[in-house]
Amino acid sequence: FGALNKRYFHWAIPWNRTAVRGGAIVCVLGADGSGKSTLTTEITRWLTWKLDAIPVYMGSGDGPSSLLRMPLMLVRKVVPARFLRRRAASAGVAKTDERHGRGDPLLVRVGLLAWGSVLALEKRSKLFRARRAANLGMIVVADRYPQAQIFGFNDGPLMQDFATSRLGWLRAIAAWELNIYRLAERLGPDLVIKLLVSPEVAVSRKPEMARDEIVRRNDAVENLSFPAGTRVVTISADLPRDEVLQLAKKAIWAVS
Repeated sequence: FGALNKRYFHWAIPWNRTAVRGGAIVCVLGADGSGKSTLTTEITRWLTWKLDAIPVYMGSGDGPSSLLRMPLMLVRKVVPARFLRRRAASAGVAKTDERHGRGDPLLVRVGLLAWGSVLALEKRSKLFRARRAANLGMIVVADRYPQAQIFGFNDGPLMQDFATSRLGWLRAIAAWELNIYRLAERLGPDLVIKLLVSPEVAVSRKPEMARDEIVRRNDAVENLSFPAGTRVVTISADLPRDEVLQLAKKAIWAVS
């Protein structure tokens, strides 16, 4: 059971050894091309050799998702792109614009409501699971982390344009979603590792990414702030992978 949980389920159940000084939530942030997913995988592999550690994917992309979101992810792949338009960007449908005005097609607005609601529920569940695991002495390695500082972008709330809607139920949904993302601040991570990558290196790793988009995402990651109790470490993702991993290990060792 311990081996299956370690490999597949990632439940908050201590099985081997917990951290001597207590558990911790470690999150890795970075723009596309910074190597954050690779780093979280390597960190988890390093920790689970001796300790109880679980990975948690906090993003909205193709990482592990809830059963509720799986049908919506399938719809994303089969619905023609012309119905989605670039204004559905930050809902995970496309990757450019972060706003969702009332001028969007009805299909986009309905899709945004469904996607944003399911994603908020998924994030809330993962936040509780992560904090429960840390309270039990486990190390949680989070790929991305919800934030309420930038709306519709960089793992922030997606439905805040509805906060000014004439319809009360839409305003209520927007307020409910925002509360979940603010919960992430109250259940904040113990350590944040920010990977900052130069546009040249990011483009070499992800040729499909536009330079301006990389700069914008890099700036967003760099400017995100966290509570006073959260330690923030910035690492240049332009460094060799082994050196980045070594710096990340030192940061984790200091909080665990």
